[in-house]
Amino acid sequence: MTEAPQKQALEGSRTNVFLVDPKTVTIVRDPKHPLYDERIHLPIEEGLVLNIMEFGVKDPVRVSKDGAEVLVVDGRRRTAHLIEANKRLKKAGLEEHKLPVMVDRGDMSRLVGIMISLNENRKNDIILAKADKVVRYLDMGRTEQDAAVCFGVEVSTIKNWVALASLDVEVKKAVSTGKLSPTAAWQLATLSRDEQRAALQGLIEAAADGKAPTVEETTEEVRTRRKAKANGGTEPAAERVVRPGKSLIKKVVVLAKGDAENPLGEASALDVLRWVIGDLPAERIKGLKALIKTATEKKAKAAAAAEEATASEGA
Repeated sequence: MTEAPQKQALEGSRTNVFLVDPKTVTIVRDPKHPLYDERIHLPIEEGLVLNIMEFGVKDPVRVSKDGAEVLVVDGRRRTAHLIEANKRLKKAGLEEHKLPVMVDRGDMSRLVGIMISLNENRKNDIILAKADKVVRYLDMGRTEQDAAVCFGVEVSTIKNWVALASLDVEVKKAVSTGKLSPTAAWQLATLSRDEQRAALQGLIEAAADGKAPTVEETTEEVRTRRKAKANGGTEPAAERVVRPGKSLIKKVVVLAKGDAENPLGEASALDVLRWVIGDLPAERIKGLKALIKTATEKKAKAAAAAEEATASEGA
């Protein structure tokens, strides 16, 4: 009895993908060649090598024939990392992976156009999306080492992403809007959700110059809150301060000098210095909070004016 032919998984036209030895294709290394890309000189990434050793190359490399040579149009890094991965597989007595390739045809200008468009239109996941994917993957019973291989990163990076995924929603919003860097946000992961929100608020207020709090400032904030908690939480919130940014200090000094009735005139130089180094909160220096508010409002007005001017130019 003759078996009925198997139906293809999806309806639609097929493309020709060839599986070849990666050493049979040529990566352009001549800077004068139209298909040259300087990223080929970037160092080999260990995480990507391990990923390819496990899964192979899944995204086909684009190539084009130039006489007897087969030139890589797109996928130089994948090809280079596969060659390294196969060296290790061969040394371990394991089966080597083939390189999936698709052939592009056309003159050199078209090939360069393909190279540019493929490179420029790739968008990496934002780090919060990666963090969520890691958690979902681990929830399926996979290990952090498995995740590291999948993402082509170190296990320490996976741990950081997991910590980022566990943060309070307000902290995540601050990361997504650029108010707090992911590296700084990780420092807050050891605090409770309420403490995270309070720490975030304190950090943003202290960085009134508009700059995102640094990792050092965030670490110091966490350290101070832990110390306060260890002491029974008796330390007043006003005493938990973060060193102000340079831009804010400069604005406050300029405002103070330009005010004939300087509200800081009664403050001692030592108190002002203690505020600058982050040892004394602004609330303890008469008039300082008013100057900070003025500086912040001026910055906001300047930003609004600049945005309005940009909008007018584009109209």
